[in-house]
Amino acid sequence: VRFRVLRNLGGMRMALSDLDGAIRDLDAAAELDTPEYRPSASERAIARRIAALALIQAGRLDEAGTRLVDAEEVLRGDQDSPE
Repeated sequence: VRFRVLRNLGGMRMALSDLDGAIRDLDAAAELDTPEYRPSASERAIARRIAALALIQAGRLDEAGTRLVDAEEVLRGDQDSPE
């Protein structure tokens, strides 16, 4: 549930042009790792890609590139990922 809340908050903040808040929430969603729950590789990659979009909107292209590389690495590391 926490992952979904953070991801949705990030999307809402993006829609409201609160790009720093969106990036913070989306990064927190991607890095979520608790004893009860860890997002799948696909979920983490989605959060990273959405954060990259927020960074592109903010003109922070180098940081966006880093998020996209992170998303790709997450997916490459999970052979069971459908992506």
